[in-house]
Amino acid sequence: MLYLMSQIFAWLAVTTLLGVGIGWWMRASRSSRERGTSVAELERSRREVEELEDKLRAIAGAATERANEATELDELRLRVAGAEAQAEDATRESEEAHRRIAELEQTALAYKVRIGVLTEEAAALSPDKLSGALADERRAHARTRQDLESLQSVHADCDFAFETLRQQIVMLRKEVRALKAQQVRPLARPKVQRSVVPVRPAAGAPPRRPATLLSSPAGAPDDLKRINGIGPQLEGILNQLGVYHYKQVASLSVDEARWLDSQLADFQGRIERDGWIEQARGLVEGRRASGE
Repeated sequence: MLYLMSQIFAWLAVTTLLGVGIGWWMRASRSSRERGTSVAELERSRREVEELEDKLRAIAGAATERANEATELDELRLRVAGAEAQAEDATRESEEAHRRIAELEQTALAYKVRIGVLTEEAAALSPDKLSGALADERRAHARTRQDLESLQSVHADCDFAFETLRQQIVMLRKEVRALKAQQVRPLARPKVQRSVVPVRPAAGAPPRRPATLLSSPAGAPDDLKRINGIGPQLEGILNQLGVYHYKQVASLSVDEARWLDSQLADFQGRIERDGWIEQARGLVEGRRASGE
């Protein structure tokens, strides 16, 4: 009986230990599976966070570009407004010059009539008085003619400035329309490719087309061959590009000179080497000093 009891207790102990071992093993297996699942979810969440960060950076870059375009559009609008104001000033000056020319023409006509009257009255005057009166009238007529020629020169300058400003306004309006068209396009969601990094071109001032180029000369074209280094062939090329006057060459900026030089084919480098801009400025100053 004692032996049977001891065997029963032994089997109970073995069964208890076996149950505890199986329970511990099942608990350990479940914990291991839960840890594996948590690590996978953590890795997936980390990848999603990285993708969201890349998308945010791409959207921020696109927003910055849109802000830059808006700034350029505002600057162009200011330039258009300034050019239009200058055009209005040039128009007023041109109208004033027209009015003054008309007045001087009327004055010249009146002097001609007066000279005719004096000529008819000359028969009743002595030779000395006649010659004195005619000399006075001729001097007055010469002064009026000089004033008329001066105003005609001012009028030609106003026409040239007005045409230049008009072409500048047309070009600026085209640039404004182009920028507006770019801003109207919807902001596309950028595709994030972590393995590709966009590269921007190096910043620099590109050659700029001169704003003073003309489709036809403003009045009589200047003799560009008076600039050292410009021959008949180069003058023809410059005329085809829209350069007819000394003022256009004298007003070239560095970037505009680079653009014009790039259009001269086999004659590139002549603008700087021969000093066209300085020569043109000298010719313009000489013309102003002589009152041409």
